[in-house]
Amino acid sequence: MMSGESSFLTMHIDQAGVALLFYLYKITRLASKKVGYLIGAAGCSYLLPDGTYLRLHSGPAWCRQCRRFANAESMPTVEHLESTIAQLSDPVECAKLFPAPLGPYDPVIIAEMIERQRKCIEWRRIRSSPPRCLRCGSTDITPLPFDQPTPHPGGHGDILVHADFGGGITPRGETLYTPEGILIMEG
Repeated sequence: MMSGESSFLTMHIDQAGVALLFYLYKITRLASKKVGYLIGAAGCSYLLPDGTYLRLHSGPAWCRQCRRFANAESMPTVEHLESTIAQLSDPVECAKLFPAPLGPYDPVIIAEMIERQRKCIEWRRIRSSPPRCLRCGSTDITPLPFDQPTPHPGGHGDILVHADFGGGITPRGETLYTPEGILIMEG
């Protein structure tokens, strides 16, 4: 998984709950083989100035203020978003994004994905602060790479982070953030 990739999908079940597919991050201390888990953030959105919502993408990070592993915002660059739009707009490139058995995707779904990328570009252009820890709001974070040994940002030795899908149904509502990543309302 790369920076900017979706960290969850949301499917509405009914008024009572929402089925959330999310990442479960397995964090292994390589020397001791000790394993810990971090459940990825799900059900989080930005409330944009025009009153619309934009799904918040997150990933695992080390937060120096929390002094622990936490979910933090994942902020794709405008260039990355524009490249994704170009790929989605080109049938040959789009087929590479969604090989069998995933593709070909319905043109309506592709159009929705392109619109979401455009909305993301609008948000990135107004955003001035760096990514934040979703737990405490600090920008003093170190995003963690996937599937490659890396020094533990808050300790000794190396760690390895691996992402797996998880999921469940939750009755809680949406957690909302400002475009700058400041918590407005917890769901």
